[in-house]
Amino acid sequence: MIVTRKELSFDYYWRASSVGNDPDIGHRLGDGMFNKDQGYEVLGVINAVGKTHHIPKLTLREIEEYIRYWLPGHLSRGEAIEKIEQQFFESFASLRKFSLSDH
Repeated sequence: MIVTRKELSFDYYWRASSVGNDPDIGHRLGDGMFNKDQGYEVLGVINAVGKTHHIPKLTLREIEEYIRYWLPGHLSRGEAIEKIEQQFFESFASLRKFSLSDH
């Protein structure tokens, strides 16, 4: 499941703030520092986690809240994803088990 820009709950900046931080160049998600104020970075991290773990949009919104209020601001994109996965791992496992048992 993925989230679109319009579905984000918080306001973000949508322009790259410096050279080498251009969302159109197509950086790998683990490269560079993660900026919690840049919408394209938050969206990219949320959707990367969502695609990897096949989680519902409601949980993706909880991840957005976690990023906003509790995720440290000095992480690379890869480290941000790792912290999110650590925080939500038990939830992801439960969701996976639940969705597999339905089919």
